Amino acid sequence: MKGSDSASIELGETRATTELPGPRPDAGAPPVTVDPDGSLVERAVRGERDAFETLLRRHYDRIHRIAWRLTGSSSHADDIAQDVCCTLVEKIGSFKGEAKFTTWLTGIVVNACRDQRRRGVAFTRLRDCLSVLAGLAPWPDGRDAIDAAGSRASLHGSIRCCAIPSFWLSGRT
Repeated sequence: MKGSDSASIELGETRATTELPGPRPDAGAPPVTVDPDGSLVERAVRGERDAFETLLRRHYDRIHRIAWRLTGSSSHADDIAQDVCCTLVEKIGSFKGEAKFTTWLTGIVVNACRDQRRRGVAFTRLRDCLSVLAGLAPWPDGRDAIDAAGSRASLHGSIRCCAIPSFWLSGRT
């Protein structure tokens, strides 16, 4: 029973209630969780390089592991981990302590993975379109998109990336 300080069992028409041992969950101050990195973060915010280095050494494997799981690529995870370490230098001052440092850091890593994916998709689309314009790739005729897509959502993105404004096509037959 959430938020209750007693256990209750219904027995037909009768209800039996037993007090649970220990302090009531709603009594006193809210539960306090101690962040093991709290003092290091405070020192790093003040500019202590040793504290910042200790934080990086302590959490680098976690950063890389999360990035690898989200990207599926060791080389992308390496790049993202390096980006996160550089970003952390700028963002450490914005850590407010409302969550554990590891929770906050995980959010930064997840966002970095999303950003890397967006950049990769945008770069691939641009490269494909420029290849067509430069004559290095054939003009899409629809069959290419269907072969490459595999699903309706992918098909929509493939066709959209190859949409070229008509003024670029002037003089082309």
